[in-house]
This record gives sequence, C-alpha cells and structure tokens, in this order.
Amino acid sequence: MDITYVRLVSLVAVAAIYMLFDVFNRRNIPNIVVYGTFGYGLFLTILYLNVVSLVSIGIAGVILALGYPVYRAGQIGAADIFEFAVLSMIMPLQMNYPIPATNIPTPFILSLFINTGIVAILVVPIYYIPLRYRAAHHILDNVKRSDAVRSVILAAVYMFFIAFLVLFAGISTGGFALMTALMVASIAITLFQRPITMSMIRYVTVSRMESGDIIALNLMPQSMISGLQHLVKHFDKLVTDQLRAEMSRKHVTMRLPVYKNAMPFAIAILGGTIVTILFGNLLFAALLRVPYTLTLLP
Repeated sequence: MDITYVRLVSLVAVAAIYMLFDVFNRRNIPNIVVYGTFGYGLFLTILYLNVVSLVSIGIAGVILALGYPVYRAGQIGAADIFEFAVLSMIMPLQMNYPIPATNIPTPFILSLFINTGIVAILVVPIYYIPLRYRAAHHILDNVKRSDAVRSVILAAVYMFFIAFLVLFAGISTGGFALMTALMVASIAITLFQRPITMSMIRYVTVSRMESGDIIALNLMPQSMISGLQHLVKHFDKLVTDQLRAEMSRKHVTMRLPVYKNAMPFAIAILGGTIVTILFGNLLFAALLRVPYTLTLLP
C-alpha cells in the first residue's frame, strides 16, 4: 500500500481517537494513548529516513517546545499539544489534494493550525449558545452593552475586509461564503461572550478539581485572586497536582469557577484534520485562486 494513504488514514484515526476520549472520557486522554500515538508518529517519521524525516522531527520538537508555555498559561491542554505533534509527524508536508487549493508549499501542521482555528470559531456558537439558552430573550438578558459595541465594531471591520476582497482581490464564491460564516460566528462569540463563558464553567471546591483544569480567573474579583495568591504560593489559572495539594493543605474551601464544561478541543482538531486533507490550507484555498499541484509524500 502507498505510504501516503497510510498517512492519510492514520491522520483521521489518531484525531478520531483523541476526540473520542476527549468527549467520552471527561476530557481526559490516557497517557498510554498519548505515548502510543506519539511512538506511532515517530515510527512513520523514521520509516523513510531522509531530509523530510529530519524536518518532521524538527517541527514536532518546535510544537512541543512552544506548546509547553502555552499549556502552562492555561490556554490549551497538554494532550492537544501532543496530538498536534503526532499529526505533524504523520504528515510533515503538504500533499496532493483531491480538490484544487493553492500551490503554496508549507508544513501540513501550519494548515492544520489555521483550519482548526476556523472550525473552532464556526463550532463554538453552535455548541454553546443552544446548550444554555433556549429563547432569544434569555440570550439578550445576558448580553453586556460593551460586548454589543465590540460586536458592531467587529462587524464593520469584517464587512470592510470582505468588501476589499470582493472589489480588489477577486475573492471566490467559496471564499466569500467562508468569510461571511466567520464574520457571523465571530460576532456571535463576541456578543454572547458572557453567556458562552458561563456555560463553560462550574463552581467547584479543590476536591473536585483535576490536574489540567483551568480556573476562570476572569470571573473572579481581583481581591479574591490577590488573596489566594497571597495564601497559596503557586495559585494560577492552571490546576496542577502541586496546586491542589497546597490548596488542600491551606484549607481553601471556597468554590472557584473552573472550565469543566468547555467544548472538547479535539473536536475542532478532528474537523481541522479532515478539512486539511480535503482542501489543504482552507484560508489560502478560499482567498487565493491559484492552481494546486504538489507532489505526494513518499
């Protein structure tokens, strides 16, 4: 079997495995899955030892190195970083797509990052808004005036940019549809920022916190944050075993807002993986009208 098709099947399979555990295992990816898939990605990388293999290992190393401080800052899960690294090793460079896109040779992971971001922006309003609010007046009751103002400004910026693309860049129909969808989703996220955030969190004590949880510091008064930072040396938005132990030792009993109901990010990664396989870099494919012919990986 052509190794390229093994890579393609592996991309979807690995992304699906992470998604299933993320959704059905309370957003916990077992270490055996993380290390097993990482080993498999490394195996595919060294299967054909050449320059591409070195590039692949280098890209994975960069992802892990840059991803760690992002994880420590509480912006992404550790398993998500490893998943990106594994997917980059499985398919280090762009390949030939069934549907024409753009002839811009870039690492596969770059397109995956962009497409995952696009999928996340489009999915977040669909996932969260109906989850918590059934009627329009319930949604509007929780909209702050400042968020409404930001939404209007964002809409104006998007419309100006889309008009520029239509008039001067010759944007395709697909590109126009994508930008319009991103505009609507971005406005919804900004307008309903507070309702969406409230649907993500649950107030829990330290005994109900797990390592890797994220504390919603933006929902806590600054006085409470300062008090906890004075009492608990390692208090931060990322919950670690060390933090949990120290909070228990200091008898911190208050309930804190924790992102317990956040959308499993592996859903967006799986969607981004499928989109990248079919279209390449979705943003480039939508905005640029250039024939696409790249060589398959060995």
